[in-house]
Amino acid sequence: MSIDVLDQAIRRIREHVLAHDLKSISIIFHGGEPLLAGKKFFEYAVPEIKKTLGKVCTVKFGMQSNGVLLDDGWAELLLRLKIGVGISIDGYRELNDQHRLDHRGQSTYHQVVNAIKILSEPEYAEIKGGLLCVIQPDSDPVELLNWFRRFGRIPVDFLFPHFNHERTPPSAFDQNHGYGYGLWLSRVFDHWWGNDVHEIKIRTFEDLMHLMIGGRHAVESYGLSAVQLAVVQTDGAYEAVDSLKSTYDGAVSTAKNIFAHSFNDILSEHLVASRFERFENLSKTCQHCRLVKACGGGYVPHRYHPALGFNSPTVYCRDLMFLIEHIESRLSVRLDEEMRERMRLNLTATPAFFPDREPAVVPSIAE
Repeated sequence: MSIDVLDQAIRRIREHVLAHDLKSISIIFHGGEPLLAGKKFFEYAVPEIKKTLGKVCTVKFGMQSNGVLLDDGWAELLLRLKIGVGISIDGYRELNDQHRLDHRGQSTYHQVVNAIKILSEPEYAEIKGGLLCVIQPDSDPVELLNWFRRFGRIPVDFLFPHFNHERTPPSAFDQNHGYGYGLWLSRVFDHWWGNDVHEIKIRTFEDLMHLMIGGRHAVESYGLSAVQLAVVQTDGAYEAVDSLKSTYDGAVSTAKNIFAHSFNDILSEHLVASRFERFENLSKTCQHCRLVKACGGGYVPHRYHPALGFNSPTVYCRDLMFLIEHIESRLSVRLDEEMRERMRLNLTATPAFFPDREPAVVPSIAE
């Protein structure tokens, strides 16, 4: 991104913040690989953004990186600029090397692990983000979760790969488990729920559980809360979310740019507007499903159907249904156990709250 594009983007952001009286925003440097922009870009961009926006709203900075270039020098700069960093890695070397080789076909595994280790040092706790892992359902979920534990208390998010109804997942489909991703995640959940729930934060599960018990907020992959984000490309073009590139050529295009149009101007674009009114833009099948408040119809790129567009349940519908119902059953067991224990403690303690009365015979559920 050139300085001219950056400066205009900052002006447009300020214009939007003032128009809507926004108190706080997040600016995420994404890619491609954002570190390829170079240190001088960030040394200019962040102070300039703070100078222009600092008096009108609070700005939080983040970045998603493949970690290949991240060394001590980069970590020191990102800490100074207060840019939180998430790293993409698919697990141990055999898994990561399947889809994350460099342009020469060489493994990036050791560079990425080194980046995670740097960010795991105490001095970088302020900017250490989570790890994004794309699911490979033929891998051993328990082995992978144990591998992630080596990095300590760092959040992990498991992502469905970008397939859809035209380009379907390569694994076999069955009516109970879908393509096997929900089954794989259920095994991760059982191991995490039984052993690591306080050691590793897994956003996938925590978001789903939050939504299942009546919460509203979650990341854009789940739930029905409005997704309030806009994408500015390096040339200044406004785009829909970049993962839509996995569906068809031109899916992200809005034909608008920061020099000629405001952020408000892109709200009329369907794939932008539909993320604000999420329920109304779901298929009828999803609208009538009892699980819709949790799954949200699935991630938009995974809904794409060559005949129906995005008006279709996600290609991972059966996977999500299996996973959510599996989590429901585990939550039910845990809640039943905790409720029985609370009732036992509360009933046993009841006479102490009524010292003037004769103690009643208090049944013990434990009996």
